[in-house]
Amino acid sequence: ALLAAALAPPAEGAGATEAAAARLRAALHESEALADELRAAAALFVWVDGPLVTAMRRGDLLLIDEISLAEDAVLERLNSVLDPSRTLTVPEKGERQLETIVAHPSFRLLATMNPGGDFGKKELSPALRNRFTEVWVPAVTAREELLSLLSRTLSAADAPMEEADATAAWDAGDAAEAMLLFVEWLGERRGRRPSSGGPSLRDLLAWAGFVCETQPRLGWPAAYVHGACLTFVDAMGLQVSSSRAEREALRAASVSKLVSLLPTHEQRRADLYVGTDTFPAFAAGAAPSPTASPNGGSARFGLDPFFVPLGGGAPCAGGFSLATPTPRANAFRVLRAMQLRKPVLLEGSPGVGKTSLVQALGAACGHRVVRINLSEQTDLMDLLGSDLPVEGAPPGTYAWQDGPFLAALRSGHWVILDELNLAPQAVLEGLNSCLDHRATVYVPELAASFECPPSFRVFGCQNPLQQGGGRKGLPKSFLNRFTQVWMEELDAADMRAIAGSLFAALGAPLLEQLVGFVRALQAALARREFGAAGGPWDFNLRDVFRWCELMLALQAPPHWRPGAFLDALFLQRFRSESDRKAALRLYRESMGGCDAAQLPPLQPHFAVSSRWVQVGCAWLPRAAAQLPPPPPLQLLHGMLRPLQALILGVRMGWMCVVSGEGGAGKSSSLRLLAQLSGARLEETVLSTATDTTELLGCFEQTELSRLQLETLQEADELGRSLIGQLAVVGVSQVSRKCLGRVSEVTRKCLGRV
Repeated sequence: ALLAAALAPPAEGAGATEAAAARLRAALHESEALADELRAAAALFVWVDGPLVTAMRRGDLLLIDEISLAEDAVLERLNSVLDPSRTLTVPEKGERQLETIVAHPSFRLLATMNPGGDFGKKELSPALRNRFTEVWVPAVTAREELLSLLSRTLSAADAPMEEADATAAWDAGDAAEAMLLFVEWLGERRGRRPSSGGPSLRDLLAWAGFVCETQPRLGWPAAYVHGACLTFVDAMGLQVSSSRAEREALRAASVSKLVSLLPTHEQRRADLYVGTDTFPAFAAGAAPSPTASPNGGSARFGLDPFFVPLGGGAPCAGGFSLATPTPRANAFRVLRAMQLRKPVLLEGSPGVGKTSLVQALGAACGHRVVRINLSEQTDLMDLLGSDLPVEGAPPGTYAWQDGPFLAALRSGHWVILDELNLAPQAVLEGLNSCLDHRATVYVPELAASFECPPSFRVFGCQNPLQQGGGRKGLPKSFLNRFTQVWMEELDAADMRAIAGSLFAALGAPLLEQLVGFVRALQAALARREFGAAGGPWDFNLRDVFRWCELMLALQAPPHWRPGAFLDALFLQRFRSESDRKAALRLYRESMGGCDAAQLPPLQPHFAVSSRWVQVGCAWLPRAAAQLPPPPPLQLLHGMLRPLQALILGVRMGWMCVVSGEGGAGKSSSLRLLAQLSGARLEETVLSTATDTTELLGCFEQTELSRLQLETLQEADELGRSLIGQLAVVGVSQVSRKCLGRVSEVTRKCLGRV
């Protein structure tokens, strides 16, 4: 249309000629843009400007958050943009003539960063810093300013409420003053610990936000007390090594101090929903459960007085006992933390039930829980997504695939970021906008922001930093985006109750002895009485579960003999014979007359037939598989005890780790077990250069030679399987139908070749 208008006969006069020329230029520009769009639609790849180039062209303000976390090679690319010329050359575009982008006069670049010195933080290079106008923002520490900010935040819930035994009402100013008094007391109490720092403004505002959220149904005193527990008290134990007795004493002192700051010291703790600790005294058997809303609203799940709304799915039992004291207290703390929309960070010793608790709460609330295991190899696109080839589509077809985190966010599911302190710092900081008040995540590849729906929740789970294994300390600027909850480890009563609910057939006396031995073993190792080689060790409820599962699967009531599995479950973990003897003595002392005097011999017997292979109390069926490759492996007497433990693990479907010195026969033991049982053994060698794609897989170009090789291998395995079946079970046991099927598949494979 523009071209037709431009080519129309011009009117008389110079002005008409200029107008026609302008129309022609506009038509040409429009046709060039249309041609570019047509070429882009037909191209396999097309260049897309990033946020920096887009902002330079449009004259926008660009904010780069956490700039100090970027690699130096990335930051140095900004030098020309920060110079007076304000230009940028993009050689990555690959055009014949390099394009130099000149920033729009209105373009401005802003950057934020945390100072170096904290975990994962560093300072910018002097060459880059002096290109910026640097401004230091001091923390808000003045008492008058904090009091003003808290009073203004609390005024949103300023509805004075007369308690039955109160003589005066409590308003926002009184609550703000009491909050600062407690923070000052806590700082003095924890000042003896060099690793403990003062509270941030974000922590105080989270406390005030919790009070505003819960004050209408709890009242000022209870909201004030539980806000402090949520913000400061529940986190006691994180980032600092301490015993359970120390944590309980500090929590009890904190609750007493909070109660003393209330307008009436004689306030009953039952009315505040607290006891000597940060949770109330529950009745026997009490547990979180679904209940109806008192005002006729939607149903909810929780433990009085903290509830969360039910999701769209069908609530179901999560297989986690919430009626025992310690898990119930941990669940109460998590439910209290969920009253705010902040993410929740759970930290505790291995086996305490961090991930299981979140999964159980999600199942009980009808929410789908997505668990994402993080590691040093995790990349941000593993969480948010990327452009991937479309399987089954024509070659060169790519489409955006949401990562598990972004998919869960868009669907409103719960997300568990497991092993949070194993992930790279840059990946965690990339989620900052999703974890704070902004509640959005920006995906540059899509040039779009996604808001977190109300039902979306993020839970972080991690083991303490002292556990090692590549775990890193997290910076305070990242941690205070979470509501932090320390998960207390289970005591003997908890372990007995949980085991009794799952394995009632074994009887309470036997379960008490099993739990007693596991706890005595862990206590002896913690005191370093033995087990120095290979430590640190952690024996917990998981070991009790394995013990009980073995007895129920391989023994018949009422003749339970737990000692039959002592060597496989416990003794074979230790590195020296002296440690094994010490553990055996402890077992005899802990078990009393159960079966300590009737332990099986430590040197198990070995038997093999056409159908079974047995080592001690463990056996496996022999499958018809390929013949063992020459030369055959030899079965030595020293391999019988490890083989017994391996067979039990394979039979029960457990993951096994075989450790030992070089040349001890670790791989040979596994190969021998695979040959004896007729199982196929896949071997993969790992090193420091191994990438996760080498284990999980990735998209690769289709090659005909590879398909031919795989087909030949499949045909070879089928032939070997048939020969092995004939050799093990005999010709009479192989039906003609089976032989015909193998022959048919073999012909098909050869036909593909």
